[in-house]
Amino acid sequence: MAWRKVEKYSLGYSIPSKEFRLSYRFAGEGALHRPSLTSSEFIALADMFRNGGRILFDPNEEHLFTEEREI
Repeated sequence: MAWRKVEKYSLGYSIPSKEFRLSYRFAGEGALHRPSLTSSEFIALADMFRNGGRILFDPNEEHLFTEEREI
């Protein structure tokens, strides 16, 4: 199965439930993905999503990656 590109995402925090929220959608799909995250997972993923450029998902390994870039 081919890697999927994360097309849109949002980061947030629910004050009543005291939960960090990450939502993302893959290119060409309508489903919104909302994983349950600890605060440390949220911080790491928020940094990755904001600063990593394009985000890709490997469905076989279930991993999120930043797109490789030249340094």
